[in-house]
Amino acid sequence: MIKLERFNHLNIIYGNDFTNQILKEMALQFIYMMDENSAVYRLDGPKFRFILRGGDRKKLLVFEQKVRDRLAKGIYVNKKQITLKICAGAILIEQYDGKSDSLSPKDAYALGHQP
Repeated sequence: MIKLERFNHLNIIYGNDFTNQILKEMALQFIYMMDENSAVYRLDGPKFRFILRGGDRKKLLVFEQKVRDRLAKGIYVNKKQITLKICAGAILIEQYDGKSDSLSPKDAYALGHQP
């Protein structure tokens, strides 16, 4: 999971409409980073969760750096460049057996499990 740092600060300076555009642009950037073994979805506020199937610790760290590098280039909204930094955390399930009881309901849904 990642969360944008100082997003409330951006919201105060630029307003809700502008920061919603930032979140939409970020979501598009994250979608472009996905492949057939990964998924992304937005949580509440400026938080996003990623699912990387078949990954290991090394792939997870490479992906996190890819996200950081992409956001360091800036997001453009209304011709303004906004540089973003993230806080990140991860859970690695090495032997996922396809059962959703070890996942949060949102993770299970993102993996295609029915409630």
